Amino acid sequence: MVKFQSPYTSHDFTTSDDIKIIKMEGRLGVVSYAIYWKLIEKLGIANNYELEYDLKVLTHMIRYRNKKIIKSVIEDFDLFVVEDGVFYSPSLSRRMQKAEEKSKVKSDAGGAGAEKRWKNDRQSDSRSDGKTDSKNMAINE
Repeated sequence: MVKFQSPYTSHDFTTSDDIKIIKMEGRLGVVSYAIYWKLIEKLGIANNYELEYDLKVLTHMIRYRNKKIIKSVIEDFDLFVVEDGVFYSPSLSRRMQKAEEKSKVKSDAGGAGAEKRWKNDRQSDSRSDGKTDSKNMAINE
């Protein structure tokens, strides 16, 4: 069975103490914090971590109907960048880039380790004394 791995990004424990978030909540209420994180979650699984800036679609996507508040969260607090009909979070993009770089390093290291093991296994098989195969413990007589 293949185990599903949910996309993940780091989440700062002090996000709610960020001055931009404090200003947003002060003006729009705590619901704006939920909208912010719902948008971040949707951006996190979107191609290039950006979404089309279409308030009608976004209201359905995050299940919140007040377009004015969504628009304000996106445009008024420097949490997102809007350009060429899309929006994105520079903070999320940076975190995801770091995560992708770490993942690539681990993947490359894992591939190199696997290649080394395969090479060692082939060398071990060629040096076998002909009596025991250490892999499956079968007698080769």
